[in-house]
Amino acid sequence: MVAAHPDYFVLGELQGQVSGQYRVRDRDGFIQGVLAILQGQGMCAFRIPESDTIQVKGSNDFSEEYELVSGRGFIHRGSLRASAPAPPPTSRWTWGSRWPASTSGSSASGASAG
Repeated sequence: MVAAHPDYFVLGELQGQVSGQYRVRDRDGFIQGVLAILQGQGMCAFRIPESDTIQVKGSNDFSEEYELVSGRGFIHRGSLRASAPAPPPTSRWTWGSRWPASTSGSSASGASAG
């Protein structure tokens, strides 16, 4: 996302020593861009209203929530939380890693939770 839309970020401002955690200039553009990428991969993904959090699922077994922008306005990288009712995910996923291959039962629609 940073390479495709550098105008969404303040590239000269990083949070701490963690590479790639730039200050977000355009929250809506960044979040909509991430949603478009996930939906393009066959995931059901939508933004939780009035927040910087998205909910994503690749099957009907469980969904996951990710806060994309930290409280201080930087790209948030970190752990996920599973939404109920759902078993906990079998692995942890961060924005720097690839999504698990299984996408059965998913929807590309961002209009609903899938």
